[in-house]
Amino acid sequence: MTDLTIFPADIAEMSVSQLAQLTPDQKLEVDANLGKAIVWLKQARTKFDAALKQCYEEQAKAALLASGRDFGTAHIREPLNLGDLVKYEEECLNYSRDVETLAAGQNLTLGCILGRDSATGKVKQIDPGAVDGTQIPVGLLMADVDASLIDREDTLVLARHAVVASNAVVWPPEISPIDQVTITKQLISIGILIRQGA
Repeated sequence: MTDLTIFPADIAEMSVSQLAQLTPDQKLEVDANLGKAIVWLKQARTKFDAALKQCYEEQAKAALLASGRDFGTAHIREPLNLGDLVKYEEECLNYSRDVETLAAGQNLTLGCILGRDSATGKVKQIDPGAVDGTQIPVGLLMADVDASLIDREDTLVLARHAVVASNAVVWPPEISPIDQVTITKQLISIGILIRQGA
């Protein structure tokens, strides 16, 4: 602030009553000088912030990425719940639902399409390329189920007479469009309809 002088120079140390005793002309001068100082400080702050950003922005981004955090935009996504998946089911005596045993070695999420292993009778994620029965859908998982270590005998499955939302259905990774159409038709045959935007 080499070319900006605030009158009086010791304004910060002056009391309110001392400032009040200044003449009207002095008060106008102080007010004008303070306004200029504020403008100068804002410009200097903006310029200095831009300089800091130029120096350290890439370094900060790299540190955030390395730590696994995003930057610049907040992403909030709630996990899907049963209401997101099931748009209609027959509620009378839980007609649409079955309790099944999910075979060990799987950690599946709500909406996953299931097939039944014909040798064990246990359900697994559908596998269009299988020949053990798991290529034919028997329903959709109604909750996340972790059977990584042991069979889960309490697995709730939507098995019939229902409408589900397409955006909540979990397909096997890298499923082909032809297999997707086939499985959709097979689900219809057991009374489960997949609806877009349901």
